[in-house]
Amino acid sequence: MSGYPCRLILCLPLWWIVSAHAAPELPIWAAASWRNDIATVRAHIAAGTNIDTLDDWTGKTALHYAAEYGHLEIAGLLLANGADANRRDDDQATPLYFAAVGGFVDVARLLLVYGADINARDKARETPMDGAVFFGHMNVANVFREHLRITRYNYDTRFHLEASALTAGMYGFLNKKKRIESRLFQLQASSDLVHWRLMKLFDTSRPPFTYSESRLTQFSRRFFRLRPFTMPLNPPVNRIYPDYESYKAGPIDGTLDGVASEWIPANFVVNPGFEVVEEGQRGEGTFIIGDITYAQFAEVGNGKWDGEKDHFSSIAVGWNNDGIQITIVVDDDLHHHTKGDADEGDAVRLLFTDGDRNEIIGEYMFALVEPYLGDRFLYNRDTMANTVKGSMVGHAKQLSGMGGFDAVIRRTQKTLASDGLGHPNTGTTVYELWFSPGAIGAEALKQNFVFGLGIAVIDSDPDAPGKQGWSGWGPDSVVFEKNTGEVALITLVGDPEENAGDRGE
Repeated sequence: MSGYPCRLILCLPLWWIVSAHAAPELPIWAAASWRNDIATVRAHIAAGTNIDTLDDWTGKTALHYAAEYGHLEIAGLLLANGADANRRDDDQATPLYFAAVGGFVDVARLLLVYGADINARDKARETPMDGAVFFGHMNVANVFREHLRITRYNYDTRFHLEASALTAGMYGFLNKKKRIESRLFQLQASSDLVHWRLMKLFDTSRPPFTYSESRLTQFSRRFFRLRPFTMPLNPPVNRIYPDYESYKAGPIDGTLDGVASEWIPANFVVNPGFEVVEEGQRGEGTFIIGDITYAQFAEVGNGKWDGEKDHFSSIAVGWNNDGIQITIVVDDDLHHHTKGDADEGDAVRLLFTDGDRNEIIGEYMFALVEPYLGDRFLYNRDTMANTVKGSMVGHAKQLSGMGGFDAVIRRTQKTLASDGLGHPNTGTTVYELWFSPGAIGAEALKQNFVFGLGIAVIDSDPDAPGKQGWSGWGPDSVVFEKNTGEVALITLVGDPEENAGDRGE
């Protein structure tokens, strides 16, 4: 007899393990309904129950019932474990429809995050928005109206992206209806999560919302997001894409060393768009805002831009008590110059104006003529004119204006364009430029001082030598005839004394 109790005790743990993994008798959909029995739902999940098990009477799943009764915690648990946010019941209604009818705004938001189709229609052709409007749940209606989401994107033979938003139209039923007006939202792309560029505008009156592109190289290293779009009231007078027509230049504690490490990424304006309106110029890398087409590059003559791997510019402006510092970083496939005038090849040209964009304060030009490849040699203002061999290797010219300036240029060649492999961005040129207060028309620099700045970043290639294409920040203000009205406005912000040592922040 003494052995019997021991055998009984040893068997108990095994019996407990088996029973803990057995599915509860109450169906998972029933536990998610009015009972709000989250413990039973958890037990079903632990037991491996099909999370989309149907109620045979209605065709609803547990997620349908959780949405219908507003059980946010159960809905979140179900979705996190793979519940289908777009499953339809016998009336072809989705869980989102029931959340909308019940006015459960948090459940509706959660379902949208998990990919619920905001425009899904049931047998009666009613959408979740119809239910929200009819029952007066404007909190849910507002969530639907603001909804923007990327639902899928991939790139193999071509880049393809799909987005979701509430389509414009009449919503509600019977005598309770509301018109939802058409809206614009924009697809933006970024390579660094700091600088974003518009890729596509979608109009909610014309679904589906898709964007396709056959050129893949520019998408493989990009991030994407959706944002509402509001049309600018007036086109900018300076023909620059509205996001970049003005700029706040903060304190900078940098040195002229041809290395842009003192700048944080947010300082840079990257390939700022501009209108191409002059005869003989062709805009490339274009995007449309309203009725205006902006370009990232202007081609002239035989010049040709093949995308960011060909020529890509980033520009930053900062200041301290001594003067203005401008850094221009150019990534390209090849550095080329005709050895003629400074702007007859890869170069930068700058124009300073007063804050009203009426008067030219100064004009400057910087270029390397024969940069050494691969040795990262630093050219400053004194050594660009003559090397130890006595030949000119660069230009640093003040074409007009007063005040002092200094410049260094560093060229780093990464791979040769002649390797035949099509490597992108095979070289980088960094122009670091300093200008005294007098160069921008100031006796001394202080907060809220405003001046105009135009920059043309000229690109040259052996098969199209000279000045036959450029990017820049209002480049037409300076590349040919001077046009003060097309410069960007720069405002000095911050206090250099407080920011000493912060290096560009």
